[in-house]
Amino acid sequence: MRAIHLTCLALALTLGGCANSQQTQPAPAGGPLKVGELTGMDGKSYDVDAVLERGETVALVFWQTWCESCEEESPKIAQAAYDNAGKIRFLGIVPGKDETVDDGEVRATADTWGYATFPHVRDRDMSLCKRLGIKGTPTILVLGKGGEVLFNGHRPPKDWTSFQGADFDPQTAGGCEGGVCPLPPEANE
Repeated sequence: MRAIHLTCLALALTLGGCANSQQTQPAPAGGPLKVGELTGMDGKSYDVDAVLERGETVALVFWQTWCESCEEESPKIAQAAYDNAGKIRFLGIVPGKDETVDDGEVRATADTWGYATFPHVRDRDMSLCKRLGIKGTPTILVLGKGGEVLFNGHRPPKDWTSFQGADFDPQTAGGCEGGVCPLPPEANE
């Protein structure tokens, strides 16, 4: 148990710890962000850039199972995902190496926190966090058309409606449980 705690502490230091700032963070430098294609814990591919190019909005929720601030914010995130189904696509990002983050624990925590309604990606080498300028968890990064950063903060926005992008039909997106849909797989699948 001590080894797990020390490993989590090392990961916390790497990520900058659970973020405590109430303020919105500056957008990562370099203009519009390119996220690319991500592989979810469900084994499906999620082409975030293609979704953004269609004018849809994507909320990337960076979180950890052991992060108290993440747990504190989880009811607001889960409610936002429910309230904005068909308007904002949510995708959870859980950074950390396999030695420090257990996939089973991620799935169980997602169920407990109400996050099981949207797909999750493991950022095992933390390259996505580095590329997007993520310094700690929780971080909510809302991206609009073309990868424009609409919101970047450690606390959820008070009003999500201003971020709603192009409508998408949850029924035609496929695999939509509870009205929340995963990002569509690549067109060539």
